Amino acid sequence: MILIEPQCRGWEHNKVNAGMLDLAVESACEEVSFYAEEEEIKGCLEYVHDKSRIHCKSIDFDERLRFEDTRNIDVYKRMIEEIVIENRHESNYIILSSNIGIIYAIKKIAKQHKGKKFGIVFHANLEAALDKAGKKQAMVHLLRKTKLLSFAFPIETSLKNAINDCKENDIYFITYSPTAVSMLKKVIDFDILKKFVFLHHPMIDKRTSERRTDSSQLFKVGIYGQAVNQNAYSIINEYNARYDNGKVRFCVKTTKNSDIYNCKNVVPMFQKDFVSNIELEEQINNLDYIIIPYDYSQYRLTASGILCDAVSEETPALMLNSPYLEFYSQYGIGIISNTPKDLANEIAKISEENRRLFSDKEKELKRIIKQENISTFKELIMKTNID
Repeated sequence: MILIEPQCRGWEHNKVNAGMLDLAVESACEEVSFYAEEEEIKGCLEYVHDKSRIHCKSIDFDERLRFEDTRNIDVYKRMIEEIVIENRHESNYIILSSNIGIIYAIKKIAKQHKGKKFGIVFHANLEAALDKAGKKQAMVHLLRKTKLLSFAFPIETSLKNAINDCKENDIYFITYSPTAVSMLKKVIDFDILKKFVFLHHPMIDKRTSERRTDSSQLFKVGIYGQAVNQNAYSIINEYNARYDNGKVRFCVKTTKNSDIYNCKNVVPMFQKDFVSNIELEEQINNLDYIIIPYDYSQYRLTASGILCDAVSEETPALMLNSPYLEFYSQYGIGIISNTPKDLANEIAKISEENRRLFSDKEKELKRIIKQENISTFKELIMKTNID
């Protein structure tokens, strides 16, 4: 099996790609080859469990790929086709990122190289396309849930066309979103939607120690990265104004919204701006809860890396009602609320007993994710065509 990361400049894919490599190794009865930029390979190898069955080969970054442009189709085609020709006896390929150029490049390659199967992984680009719908879909959420309104999400026309043009049997799409197919069913052709395969976001299980107890009995509630948004401000302010019981400290890591450090009950997670992944993981391991304040207008067609961190470290999640978070809340891994005010109220009631219960549920969810992902992955490998 061949895994290819054709472009990873400007975003962090080390963990999820490492998770896919682990999944490929555990699912395939063969060795796995991984093609990526040298820095991406180095970052992934920090996380993978079994390096002995992964053969890594670096590819050079082409500066023409720095910007999204349909003219990049031939650049991607040349890059990926060279790998296909080099591995002419291999039939299974997974492309670990996607954009319009990559999709059309794979379409051309699939036509010219019969008998090869190509899986294309979607990350946040579908989410960005849905953002073009504006705020309307959030306003009709209640009507949708009560089935009083059928609402088709607009999708960026060129991306829609690129997906719908992939009618070849040997192309399929991998999504980490359990709601992707249902949300796209009115804008993507039915026959194409059948090519969508859901995998849980691959994660690296790195928890090696028990939570360290704090003799002060304060609950350390973490907020970091993209989660430091307007909803996070609202949650903290609501808690401070209405529910402050002296038992919660919000541990925050952000470089963009530093004024949040001025809020009451907020302490910096670090005393420096840049931290390594290992340093962040150590801090997550020391948190009691993690806030993931994405509401219904967010994380509809993409996975949350922060939720994966929470589950991986068995740190309970305090969530708003994003479709993605709603799906995983059914596993009992934390608390989910509709509004920042409601979540602030729940934060005031958190307890050590519930924390342990949620953490145990996360441990069980990790087992379920691994089992279901391996089963799905093996099925993909064994199919001669994606119907």
